[in-house]
Amino acid sequence: MLLHKLEPDRAEGRFVSGWADFMQMRTGTSDVPATGRADEHRQPHHSTTRITGRPWAHTVPWFLASFHLPTGIGFGMRIRDGQTWWTITSPDGSRAEVCDTGTGNERDVLPHRLWEDIETAFSEWEKAGQPGWDRFGLTVEPGEQVVWCMDTDQTWKIEFGTC
Repeated sequence: MLLHKLEPDRAEGRFVSGWADFMQMRTGTSDVPATGRADEHRQPHHSTTRITGRPWAHTVPWFLASFHLPTGIGFGMRIRDGQTWWTITSPDGSRAEVCDTGTGNERDVLPHRLWEDIETAFSEWEKAGQPGWDRFGLTVEPGEQVVWCMDTDQTWKIEFGTC
């Protein structure tokens, strides 16, 4: 991060090119009790994702998705019927799986529609013209931390206790 302004009760700066890996260090408490892996007997929601290509190759929208996803997200992959499925899980037992065939198959196991949050973040990013890291910044004031994008009026408030 590049610091632009520093005042007694405010700091503001822009991200530099690269990856904002500090978001992966998010900790905090979750209101959702940890139940481990999702119940395999629950009926998953099947659909075709609106995201084309390989979404995990774009780090900015994943950063934006972190503002919507619950804490304690896990990432992984598994092979099923000869196909690779990328998985996202949360402590409440929710799980999203996306097939690595480029066909856009996905399935969500409730209660939380994890993949829907990721699609929302990709839509926000695409509407802003797919800005890179250097177009984002952070303003920190007592009681509030806000991420902003220079290309839009969109802001994302960082909730205390979840970051």
